[in-house]
Amino acid sequence: MLHRSSYLYVSLNLLLLSLPFASQVEVINGNFAPTGGGKRLRLTGFRSTLGQSFNASVTCFFVLGTRVVSSSARPLQGTDEFQCLSPRVDVPSASRLEVRHEVGILLQTDFYFYAILSFWPTGGALLGGTLVDIVIANFPPSFDSSRFRAFCRFEQQMEAGASDVEIFEKIGSETSPTICASRKVPVSPSSTVFGLASSCLSYAPGGVNQGFCTLDGVCASCYPTCWSECLYTNISACDVSAALAVKQSKISCFTPKKDIPICSSSLSSCLVSLEISLEGESFSSENRAFMYTNFPEVDSISISSASFEGGTIIMVHGRNFSNAFSFIQFKFGPAAFMSGIFDGGVFATDNFIYISSPSVHLIDDNSILCLTPRIRVANDTQIPVNFSLIFDSHAVSPAFSFIFFPNPIISAVSPELFPPESLSLITMIGSNFANGSPRCKFGDFESGIIGEVLTSSLLTCTVPACPFTLEGLPVYISLNGNQYHSGTTDSAETLRISFYFTDSISPSFGPFSQGATVSISGHNIHSGSFCLLLVMERRWIIPTDQVGSSFSCTIPPLTQLNLTLDLLSWTEIVSTSVQVILHANQHAQNNSFLFLPDIQTYRLSPPIGPVSTLFPIQVTGKNFFNHSVLSCKLYNATWTLAEFTAVWRSSSSIECRSPARGPAGRTFLAISNNGQSFETQDVIHFVGIVRFLPSGGSMLGGTIVNVSLSHPVPTDLLVNGTCMFFRSVVAFLSSSLLSNESATTQQIFCRSPPFSMLDTVSQTISTFNLSFDGYLYTQRDYQFVLYHEPHLDRIRPQSGPIMGSVAVTLIGSFFPAQSFGQSSSPTCCFTSKTRPTYSQCVAGALRAGPRYRCDAPGLLQIYHDMQLGELNASDYSLAVAISFNDQQFSTQDVDFMFYSIFELRPSLGPVDGGTLIEILGPNLNTAMNDGIEMACLFMGEILVAASLVDQVLLQCLAPAKPANLQSMDISIEVRLNNMANSFTEDLRVFRYYDNPTPLSMAPSASPRAGGITLYIAGAKFFAHPDLRCRFGGAGVVLGRYNFTMQAVMCVIPPLPAETAAELVVEVSLNNQQFVSVAGFMRFLFYGISSILPAAGPVSPSASRQITLFGFNLLSFRQDNTILCLFQIDDTATILSAAAFSSSSASVVCPQPSLQTLASELRLFLDLGQIPIGMSHTVLTSDDIRFSLFSSQATLASLNPTVTSVQGGIRVEVTGKEFIASRGILCKFSSTIVTMLVDGTFSSSSVIYCNSPVFSLDFMQVDFSFSDALGMYVSTSCNVSLDGGYSFLDSSAPPFLFSPPPAAIFVKPLGVPLFPHPVSFDISVRGVGFVDAGMLRCKEGFGNASAVDCHFFNDCGQNSTLMPYKISAPGQENKLVNPRDDCVYVLLSVTRQLVLNDSLTFSISFDGQSFFSFPDSLHVHVFTLSAASPSSGPVGGGTKVLISGFNLDSITQVSCLLISLCSTNQTIFDGLLLNSSFVSCVTPPGVPVCSYNLSISQKQDNRWSGPLAFQVYQAAQIDSLQPSFARLGKATVVEVTGSNFDANVKIEVGGRLIFPTVVNTSFLSFQTPLFVSPATFSVRSTQNLQQWFPANFSFLVYDAASLQRISPPSCPRGNHCVLTITGANFERLTSLSCRFNRTLFSSATFLSSTTLTCKTPDQYHSQGLVLVVDVSNDRETFSSSSTFGFYGIERVQPNSGPVTGSTLITLSGPFLYSLSSPLCQVQIGNMSLVLQGSVHGDVVVCRTTSVQYLNLISDSRGLVAVNISVASSSSSSSSSSSSTFFQQFQDAVFYFYADPVISSFSPTFGSAAGGFTLTILGSGFFEADTLRCGLSGYDQRFPAKFVNASILNCSIPQNIPISFAMSESFIEVSQNGQQFISSSSSSSSSSSSSSSSSSFLALYRVLSMEPCGGPLEGGTLITVLGINLNHS
Repeated sequence: MLHRSSYLYVSLNLLLLSLPFASQVEVINGNFAPTGGGKRLRLTGFRSTLGQSFNASVTCFFVLGTRVVSSSARPLQGTDEFQCLSPRVDVPSASRLEVRHEVGILLQTDFYFYAILSFWPTGGALLGGTLVDIVIANFPPSFDSSRFRAFCRFEQQMEAGASDVEIFEKIGSETSPTICASRKVPVSPSSTVFGLASSCLSYAPGGVNQGFCTLDGVCASCYPTCWSECLYTNISACDVSAALAVKQSKISCFTPKKDIPICSSSLSSCLVSLEISLEGESFSSENRAFMYTNFPEVDSISISSASFEGGTIIMVHGRNFSNAFSFIQFKFGPAAFMSGIFDGGVFATDNFIYISSPSVHLIDDNSILCLTPRIRVANDTQIPVNFSLIFDSHAVSPAFSFIFFPNPIISAVSPELFPPESLSLITMIGSNFANGSPRCKFGDFESGIIGEVLTSSLLTCTVPACPFTLEGLPVYISLNGNQYHSGTTDSAETLRISFYFTDSISPSFGPFSQGATVSISGHNIHSGSFCLLLVMERRWIIPTDQVGSSFSCTIPPLTQLNLTLDLLSWTEIVSTSVQVILHANQHAQNNSFLFLPDIQTYRLSPPIGPVSTLFPIQVTGKNFFNHSVLSCKLYNATWTLAEFTAVWRSSSSIECRSPARGPAGRTFLAISNNGQSFETQDVIHFVGIVRFLPSGGSMLGGTIVNVSLSHPVPTDLLVNGTCMFFRSVVAFLSSSLLSNESATTQQIFCRSPPFSMLDTVSQTISTFNLSFDGYLYTQRDYQFVLYHEPHLDRIRPQSGPIMGSVAVTLIGSFFPAQSFGQSSSPTCCFTSKTRPTYSQCVAGALRAGPRYRCDAPGLLQIYHDMQLGELNASDYSLAVAISFNDQQFSTQDVDFMFYSIFELRPSLGPVDGGTLIEILGPNLNTAMNDGIEMACLFMGEILVAASLVDQVLLQCLAPAKPANLQSMDISIEVRLNNMANSFTEDLRVFRYYDNPTPLSMAPSASPRAGGITLYIAGAKFFAHPDLRCRFGGAGVVLGRYNFTMQAVMCVIPPLPAETAAELVVEVSLNNQQFVSVAGFMRFLFYGISSILPAAGPVSPSASRQITLFGFNLLSFRQDNTILCLFQIDDTATILSAAAFSSSSASVVCPQPSLQTLASELRLFLDLGQIPIGMSHTVLTSDDIRFSLFSSQATLASLNPTVTSVQGGIRVEVTGKEFIASRGILCKFSSTIVTMLVDGTFSSSSVIYCNSPVFSLDFMQVDFSFSDALGMYVSTSCNVSLDGGYSFLDSSAPPFLFSPPPAAIFVKPLGVPLFPHPVSFDISVRGVGFVDAGMLRCKEGFGNASAVDCHFFNDCGQNSTLMPYKISAPGQENKLVNPRDDCVYVLLSVTRQLVLNDSLTFSISFDGQSFFSFPDSLHVHVFTLSAASPSSGPVGGGTKVLISGFNLDSITQVSCLLISLCSTNQTIFDGLLLNSSFVSCVTPPGVPVCSYNLSISQKQDNRWSGPLAFQVYQAAQIDSLQPSFARLGKATVVEVTGSNFDANVKIEVGGRLIFPTVVNTSFLSFQTPLFVSPATFSVRSTQNLQQWFPANFSFLVYDAASLQRISPPSCPRGNHCVLTITGANFERLTSLSCRFNRTLFSSATFLSSTTLTCKTPDQYHSQGLVLVVDVSNDRETFSSSSTFGFYGIERVQPNSGPVTGSTLITLSGPFLYSLSSPLCQVQIGNMSLVLQGSVHGDVVVCRTTSVQYLNLISDSRGLVAVNISVASSSSSSSSSSSSTFFQQFQDAVFYFYADPVISSFSPTFGSAAGGFTLTILGSGFFEADTLRCGLSGYDQRFPAKFVNASILNCSIPQNIPISFAMSESFIEVSQNGQQFISSSSSSSSSSSSSSSSSSFLALYRVLSMEPCGGPLEGGTLITVLGINLNHS
């Protein structure tokens, strides 16, 4: 829709087009205006056109494409003119101006909006006069210079922050395509942001200010500077006509002088705004910045001459160069050059050469670098010129005199061959040498050496000490000290000088004892040379053998060089120097040869290895050298292998690798440090595995695998051998076993380890191998079958007759289908449980299913064959097991029982029956379990059923004796199977008897201990083995019939205490059926338990009584007479009347008085008599004893008499008349407490008591006295022999208790280690020490022997010191006013000390109890191990760190230096650091000498050591040559000085260097590879502690390096601009990028760390790896990064649903290099961008839904789209700043609609799997990723495509049972990733197809019963399972 004004304009226009009048209206001030708008257009011609009505409204319309802008015109009073303002437009463009009046259109004309496109220069001097060329965009073609005058305006200072200036920079050179890039720069009055070579403005369509610049909409290069075109043409300021004459669309203006305040004089530059106007009325307002700057000033130039060749660097020094650099030129001249100037300058008509960028480089504000041009002239004469600087068309610098001279030419040098690193004179022959001050240069080694000009064609120079090179060094010459020339003519090659030198020696080291034959390779070496060997300042001349350029000489062993060294104990490397002497005194440089300590080997691991298999051999030893020639060699008597390289692990460990085809059996291994001298001979055994049995075993492990080896191996090498069993890459270890005790063996036995059992797997495969010392024996694994432990469930039948021959069927699970032992059949074994050595094994045979059949052997015959004699009942039960490897049997043993009958009991019973007859026989229960019926047959006619009691016992109940039966004896048989078969070998006899009648018994009471014979009288008793007496229904004893007394005799048994006191006594004739005595009689038990007192005097008092305590004694109080009987010996007794106590619980007897002393009395109790004339019934016990002692027993003395309150000390109590009674007590009584302890009888004069614990609580208030040693409690000690009833008289002294002793200080705490027994004193100070005259000491604590020691008390006789104070309970006891020199114990020790010995001591003050010292007071043996450093300078101050053991036992350290040059000794203090280190700082004034260094406890003078220490004169460095090195390059430096020795080390910049010392005044070293440029200090040391700095420094300078390339990859088929990041890039050099060493691309310098370059056209292949290097004029810097072109080769999966969420994996080269990748799905003209991620080498993206798009599918219903990928973090395209997606041919993806599952069949299947489902639906298509599955089951199955509506899905076997417990939905996926389920169709189809099912039911049969039936059928089988109802 048009705007209303536009509509009016159109209508009016159509109307006026028909008006026939001619308009004279025109624009008199030009049909153009600046884009900023605001120009007042002057319109005239209205009066002549419209007459007097011209003053009506007039409007100007500016038609800008589809946009129209109007501006009302205003009349200018007094004229017929109107004025309207031009609008502001965005870009310069052409438009149409229409002037409208109410009568119509008065004017239609083209109108031009112009702007500044570019201008040059962009700055000038403050003095003005700079000619600025301004290119105008959309310059009006109607511009008439005769009518209009253009103006430039330089004013309006640009304020900071007011606006940003848009700067357009040119990138590139004038000859290559130029790229212009714009950037916004905030400006301020002091900004200096310009200085550009050129600038231009880009107005590309769409306003994109980047890319190729365009001029008036036409693509072109950046408009170049017009400096050279207009500088010398007479163009007046703002003369437009003249400007157009130069170039269309350009004006030129001179800048005005700026001395106004807009540019302060204090500023070196300022920015102003440049504006233009083509008619002088309106100016552009584009904010274009012009910079005014101060004039540069020149002070000096670096050189005043240069050769015709050009390229000489002139350094111009001055000021104000930075801001003016873009406007600076240099000029040479004037001079009449015949052939002009070339390369680097512009020749002008005024005979001057003008030099500008790129031959001019700004260094800083004070320095500019200028390169001289190359000059071609007709002759070789010098040309003098002037050199000056031009700024802004002004000559700034004064004219410096400058000379161009012809190039010097070198035609020959003499000599051409030099020794390296030495100063030699060289003569150069050529021309033009006399034109300057010549300098010589050889390669890049020296900056320049002053030469001496002999003639114009003859020159001499000194060749410096150059590093040797293979190619030699080119020779250069310079006549101005700046530019060096190769010195030859253009057609000749550069002359070079060569070096003769030795390149290397091989080997460069050898062992002490063997030396080596070294091959010395060199270059340009003459024949007739010798080897010069320098060892420790001694020289040996060795002749050489020359072959070509190589020399060889034999280095003798170090042991043959007559050195004063103990090489057997020498452990350090001896460095030597090998030189080649050519002729005269010219030596090639030193080559180092190292003498290494001889190799010693301790152990090979593994000691056994496989034949012909690569495996590592670890060698442990010492003196291994880390070098590429470290070698191993294997050999034996018949076979030798060339040595092979070893892998160095450490100085004590290397790795050798056996060859692929190696020896067999016993083999020798030798090691060489240099690949030549093999020093060791160790044995390794190579064997093969011949066979191993069994080849399978249980998963539970324990299988003994017999491994047969091809060769015997020593048995002691198998200690670290291991058997390895692998399953699923998991290793299980098993220790190896030996078969015999011999020295060697070829049999190894391994026990297989347990494996995790798989319930559903009965058999799997594992691998078997051997390992020695952790290394697998061989890469080949032997197959070892693992089977589930066979489970034997049951056997049928379970029992059989002892004759055997029964077919036994073994039924179980997890039975393997084969045997893995020697036989192909499994083995059944019948094993005795009681005789494990008996085991009868038979071969089994497989029946149907998991069943095996074995024939049971005959039991009797087998045992008879083994001569086992009579069988036990347990021998009839054998365990049955089955084995499949002749070794491991089923652990679930099932017993097979042999049954028989061999005994009946009892053999008699009463006539009224009821006797339970027991039938004994083995395993009768199993016979019944097997369905055999058993019964008892009495008298051949009465059949009684038998009942099973246990496996060996049947019971039958005897019937009553028939009345008509005359005999009392009857027969019994046992028959089986309803009497069909009898296993009883003969008839068993059973006897009836009449019931007996017991009438009386005697005695009627007995002690509970029993042992008394009981007589039971009665009728019908008779003798029989089963005659028994029973007491109280429990205690049954054997009875015996007495014919004389007609009574049964039973010994009363001992009955437990809980038995009732009154019992019923019963009698039985068959030990089963009992009758009671008289039916009512009871039997009683009584007893005595203790006596008090247990001892007494011989002559007691009349009232002294003895009390006996017992039980049930009261029952005889009325009926019996009670007497106490004292039995003195076997014959003598004393009776004493007894009486019951008042409580009737005890019996009291008076103690009788005896005339003679007996050792012991035995006490009896007489309880009266019993009928029938038997003896006294007495109660006796061994515990009831009474002892007598004399009234003369007394206590005389105690030993010891004092001890600690801790108690437990054995006190010896001496006296007389002591006895061994059970009541000995010792009493210790103080004033407030009495303590009783048990005593021990030793003899009649000695009793021992352990002292009691005396509480410290009592001691504080009960102590008796104190002395200098402490305080004590005094007690009296007495002894009782009768349990405390009385105590003996005592004359013993008081017994003292003292506080517990404690040691508080031991001196010394440490003693030095000596190689022989040593004597020393140990003094122990403490508290609680007791001087009781029984002091004993011993070393250690426990069973060590005690020795004498001495007690010292220096406290004084009258001292009141109490060194020990007792604190309150629970608090620590403390010293009061302690003095460590007051009380102590001195112990003398003589013993052999050993390393790390710790001496512990204990002390006893009573001769018994020893208390030990705490850990802190142990005496330790200390020793020294090493001193570091072991040398120091004369001035002292060396801090010697001495290491050792137990050094913290020295509290104050003294150090001792003993001179080996004199008798001087120096003692000084040391410092203890910790238990392992002591430091000693050497004092000043110790002269140069060798010393012994020792340490000791201060003032103890027992010195440990000694350690060697050397005092030396410190080394001094006088000079370094050279004193610099290039960064990253090793340089050989020669050092001169004094006092150099073998220990001197050099440090450069903190890096420690080990130099090669030639003599005491000369050494050399090679610098390390420094990591950063710097100036380093240099210092030296000889002990790595004290450093002596040199008086000069060492310079390390940097070189350029390449670090990173970005981006790392680009899409295939595209150019890329690479950003190369590095360091130290130089603007001066010509930089280029090299791709794969063949193609080059120029590089653009951005900064010292950044370059850019473009990939070449030749490389765009996908996956190609490009190695990118950067080159400059001198060298090539390689990158560790590579670059490549990425692409997509595979999309997986290649399809997915339109609903999205498909996880796509893109594979292809270099995709891993993408940072934050984006994936693009291109669907027609529509693209979807997806966020991706990098995983390893692939890119992963997830699709989104595309359902909303109008997709067009193919015949299969698939929509093909293209997948592309790009990095989101950076742009890899050179043509766009946005993310570039490159499409690839193979990257195709297909969208499809989700298929639909309608139904499937069958819906019911076996859980065992193995069936196929047919799935019906729609939307299926054929694909490799077509899959199906069951819901909830992780495993997926391949599906087979039939057509778009049918799929076949194969359900595999062995579906887990857990998935058969529920119903599973069917799932289908077209891409193998996203599945649709049959559940999705269940709801939609439920109403229409109720019969179909959306889920699959899996059934499983778990069991069925019975497992068999008759052939006729009819058996009802019950099947148990899961989901069986889904039929």
